[in-house]
Amino acid sequence: MYGINTQTAYIKPAKNIEPHPVRCIEIVNNDKWIRGFMRHQHLNTARKREENLNKIFDWAHSTGLKINLITEE
Repeated sequence: MYGINTQTAYIKPAKNIEPHPVRCIEIVNNDKWIRGFMRHQHLNTARKREENLNKIFDWAHSTGLKINLITEE
């Protein structure tokens, strides 16, 4: 009908997404707080806090977010 006979190649964007400075999340380095955050974001938790933090960092990197880790005093 329209006579379109070309195809444009799709170029997949790079995996590394640079986070925007405004898109920042502060994470409290407390096991109970981390588990609550993961439950709220529908992420599966692990037994160790380091594994949970790695999952959060991977999730944030894939969505273009920056994480600030806050230590409790």
